[in-house]
Amino acid sequence: MRFILSLAMIGVLIVTVEAGGKKDYSKSQPVPEDAKIYLELEKEEYFLGEVVNIRYVVENMGKEEFAVYTGGDYRFGMRANSFKIKVKGPKGKAPDPYPSGFSTGGLAGWAAVKPGKKFVRELELHRYALIEDEGEYSIEVSHYLGWGKFKPDDIRNVKTEISFKMPDEKEAKKIVDDMLSSDEKSEGLIAIKYPVYLPYLVEKVKGYRSKAFDGIRLIPTPEATEALIDLLNSSGDFYAVKAAGTLNYRLPDPRLKTKYPGRSIWEPSFAFERSYLVECSWKKEFAPRVRRGAARLLGMKSVQAEVYAAFMLECVGNAEDMGVLIDGLDNAVRRTTTLEFEDSCYPRPRGSCKALTGAVKVLLERGGQAPREPEKPGEIVTFLIAISEKEDFRPDGFEKKIEKFLRHEIPYVREQTLINTPFPLSDGIIRIMPGLLADKNVDVRIEACKLAERSKTAELKEPVLKALRAAKEDWLLGATYAAACSLGTRLEVLEILIDRLGDDEVPGEILDYLAGYIKNHYCFSRPPKLSNEEVGEAQKLWRKFLSKYEKEIAEGRQFDIANPDISPAMFPRCGLMNSNTREEWPKSEKNDSHGK
Repeated sequence: MRFILSLAMIGVLIVTVEAGGKKDYSKSQPVPEDAKIYLELEKEEYFLGEVVNIRYVVENMGKEEFAVYTGGDYRFGMRANSFKIKVKGPKGKAPDPYPSGFSTGGLAGWAAVKPGKKFVRELELHRYALIEDEGEYSIEVSHYLGWGKFKPDDIRNVKTEISFKMPDEKEAKKIVDDMLSSDEKSEGLIAIKYPVYLPYLVEKVKGYRSKAFDGIRLIPTPEATEALIDLLNSSGDFYAVKAAGTLNYRLPDPRLKTKYPGRSIWEPSFAFERSYLVECSWKKEFAPRVRRGAARLLGMKSVQAEVYAAFMLECVGNAEDMGVLIDGLDNAVRRTTTLEFEDSCYPRPRGSCKALTGAVKVLLERGGQAPREPEKPGEIVTFLIAISEKEDFRPDGFEKKIEKFLRHEIPYVREQTLINTPFPLSDGIIRIMPGLLADKNVDVRIEACKLAERSKTAELKEPVLKALRAAKEDWLLGATYAAACSLGTRLEVLEILIDRLGDDEVPGEILDYLAGYIKNHYCFSRPPKLSNEEVGEAQKLWRKFLSKYEKEIAEGRQFDIANPDISPAMFPRCGLMNSNTREEWPKSEKNDSHGK
């Protein structure tokens, strides 16, 4: 599942300020004397499920400009996390729906607020508080604004009052229709979390309004879960896949309890929200129908349907589902030969293969059986995973089978064989490895390097160094470098890196690895291309360095940046940074001027 949000979904900055100005806003500012901060609401009473936009207003009441600092807190998140919102109602403090505060940063900066102007940020309340009941609520909002530490009665803490009531059926329909009237308004459907909306939302889905699924997504009742299961099993393929994606958000995912590692660091788990939905809306008796739905999805032979099915089987599948899962994996593995190359991440998901192999591991743990005489690609991959995951799964002749699979016509099968090959490596596997290190498929070469690194097989030294001399792709270059270093070839590795400084396709990557010879430093900026003069000078200095420190390099030592034999010309147009102090090397003119 992917959860990527646009800025428009998180909060709206209404620009009534003028950026820039003559003042220096590079550091924290004192609280301006003429700043007035308050909250604005469109009305005092809302229906539960309506989107509540809170306007946080900073107004300049004086004659001199001041600045506010915001941002850096929203990318891939559900909200602007620098805003702190506390909500109290009839039952006390309202829970935070996203307590992890996940985000990967974002743009940030100062905005100058001119006299008579305002800085306004709109915040959607449902992203900060879970409002569960009717009644009166108090809301307190604050933001540091770049104005230093908070003090008692700080003007940045502002409050207001609001009340909620439950809509009746007619009112609920009106709210849903309004949200579905435009793409912009439909983003508010995630605020609909109340059972009164469910019948009409299901009606809308059956009337081919797929956006209505967003409204069903967070309704925390068994009836909502049952409605999604019915839609999964009875709708056409397109709507069944939509139902699956919505249903998966509330299934009892074993990774919510950290039984298994997370699926990706780039995909927030939303563990609190999903655990809440499981607690409120899941029943064990739903599992057979979900498993039936997963089987249906696997039969569609589409990547997205298979990914959703894999997730379902991880959540509620059992040993009886292994057969249909292997069939789905077989379709996915065959499809890898025609899929577009995925160059934005690694390990590459290869369509639905990553999700399906993850489900295979889970079902094996739950008693599922791998075929002992595999023939089809899906059976072979399942067999290999069982070899890796289960020490007692060693069918007769398994090593010969592994050697055979290392020569399989489908690259993904060769790749999976390398990933799951157990130690020690047989003589037959070692004889095959040089060919795999030069395989036409880049992912096979990467996994061959990783296996060479893990096994530390001395016979693979020369094939690995040959691969390092030729590697172009980022992940392959890293894998060949790591494998070569593990085989005790640090002198040869450095010689190859020096030679490859003149390679127009990878100069920046080569400089990254050269930086690894400097203690506590890494490249934070690097050139896209080097001139012949820069290359020649750097190579001359590095070869001189290699000659002088041959013993230390062979032992794997790193060198202090203050070493007189290390100069910026060895890293042409490349900036290094101390990983501990964050100091740049060489110092830029700007940094030098600050020190004078």
